[in-house]
Amino acid sequence: MSESATAKGSWESSIQLPIDWYFDERIAQLEQRLLFEAGAGYVGHELMVPKFGDYHTLSWQDDSHALVRNASGIELLSNVCRHRQSTVLKGCGNSKKLVCPLHRWTYGLDGRLLGAPHFPKQMGLDLACTPLENWNGLLFRGPRSANQDLAGLGCLSDLDFTGYVFERTETTEYRFNWKTFIEVFLEDYHVEPCQPGLRDVIDCRSD
Repeated sequence: MSESATAKGSWESSIQLPIDWYFDERIAQLEQRLLFEAGAGYVGHELMVPKFGDYHTLSWQDDSHALVRNASGIELLSNVCRHRQSTVLKGCGNSKKLVCPLHRWTYGLDGRLLGAPHFPKQMGLDLACTPLENWNGLLFRGPRSANQDLAGLGCLSDLDFTGYVFERTETTEYRFNWKTFIEVFLEDYHVEPCQPGLRDVIDCRSD
């Protein structure tokens, strides 16, 4: 037993989640719906599309959506053509219109259908468009408001990412429960043996 535990007395945690919550598929589905889908919904940085007409597909969403800077600012557009569900855009770039490579269906930067060869002009088959909320340069789709949720954050000024230059996106998948990841980083027990750089700047033994 550590000196700290001996001095303060041993204690039993009353907040540990039941073990089966880490393996139960029903719990995972509830977490997905109540926590993640109902959250602020981060989608990227404003400088992923710095200029009018810029677009940037979201590879971590299998390119099913794209950030597009249009007359309304930056919006999240469906990147799936309404005709045969082909991917409209790839990667990032700049364009005056969004043209599906399969059958040349053409959309405006706001997702409105402008033309479809051999089809009537006005069919109402626009790309789904979601307005975005900007918090310190970071973009969120909702439904929760990042600005409202983080309004009382004491270190708000230290987390201003406005003007940061976007370099790249990297996606890494880990096969473990997300709660385990959060629990590890909510405590500093692992810092001394595993993170010597961080250990040198913080006191892990203080309360």
